[in-house]
Amino acid sequence: SHSIVKDLFNEATGLNVKCENMECINEIKDNKKKIDGYLRNILTNNSTLHEALEYIKNMKEMLMDVNIHEIVRLVEKDATEAEKYSTLVKSEQDKSEVIIKELDKHFTDAKRLKTEMNKNLPIQRIDEIVKKIMKYKDEIAHREEEMNTYLKNTKQYRDNAFLHCRNVYSRKKRLEYLKEKGKA
Repeated sequence: SHSIVKDLFNEATGLNVKCENMECINEIKDNKKKIDGYLRNILTNNSTLHEALEYIKNMKEMLMDVNIHEIVRLVEKDATEAEKYSTLVKSEQDKSEVIIKELDKHFTDAKRLKTEMNKNLPIQRIDEIVKKIMKYKDEIAHREEEMNTYLKNTKQYRDNAFLHCRNVYSRKKRLEYLKEKGKA
């Protein structure tokens, strides 16, 4: 995962250097979108590395701990955290659904406006329709970035919930082991 972060960083840096020499605005915008995508992937991979490190720390702590009350407290804490992150996942998914409905409406409206255009319309009306369609296009592009943020957050929250669920499971196994060995 570290090598992925490094590769993405190098790609983003290379594109950034290319942008400095470009004159075409559309190419620069395309490269900016790619760089933003690389940044999202870097943040996701960095988050994954931190989660793995946290999991390893928790495992070490759990294996060294023989205090039953502390293990039970940590199980309760992890269960609460897993529930919190599950709620956050649901919230992000709800936000995504709202945006999807809005985008669907914008897309439908834009298609309807497109069908209204024909040769017989006055130029002024055609300009109005084109402006409205461009407004919808811009709104869709803006919402796409918002959706990407919601998707990134959803993945991060889901991974955190999973980490805490794994901790609960591992600590439960540790409690069973201690009970078997008569240390409970």
